Amino acid sequence: MLVLGGLAIVVRSNLLVLSGVVGSAIVAWIVSGGRRAGFRRLGLVRPARWRTIVLIALGAVFATGIVQSIVGAVVSPFFGQPDLSVISKLQGDPLFLLQLLVISWVNGAFAEEILFRGFLMPRLAEWWGGTRQVWVIAALLSSVVFGLGHAYQGVTGMVGTGMTGLVLAGVYLVAKRNLWASVLSHGLFDSIAFVTIYFTGLPAS
Repeated sequence: MLVLGGLAIVVRSNLLVLSGVVGSAIVAWIVSGGRRAGFRRLGLVRPARWRTIVLIALGAVFATGIVQSIVGAVVSPFFGQPDLSVISKLQGDPLFLLQLLVISWVNGAFAEEILFRGFLMPRLAEWWGGTRQVWVIAALLSSVVFGLGHAYQGVTGMVGTGMTGLVLAGVYLVAKRNLWASVLSHGLFDSIAFVTIYFTGLPAS
């Protein structure tokens, strides 16, 4: 079960076609102030201590793995395994692995985190008053939308991705709304998953 980048298309001729998520993230950056203030408003600011951000990200990778395992155990008996046919030929293909790693960082770690955690979640919280309870609701709603955006993975994939989004939302808040923690945890988790599948293949159904 992977946090794949929206509608990203892997082209075997080494061409990467930017997905709608990347375009939406660019729009979010422009709406947030572009070069003048966009990066800061989206949470992409230099943290006071990078070590803290890295430690939070590593903890989130571990937590995401546990969440994915629980979702697989609880949801897959009813709805089957997530549909990962898009990467069914990854095992033993280094070129495909390289393409997926690039996509996972550009489209997944950066674009999705900018769009869902850096833009959507805080905008929802700001619109509704910015209280602690509102931030929780914003985290839940943005995670639901995040999960629905992965409908191509089936019900189990959507639930797993939605729960992963909730973990990433928590990471964003724990890191005091510094988006780098979410970006790193998202990218690392996907990268580990892809490398694992490259060597061992997709999990058995």
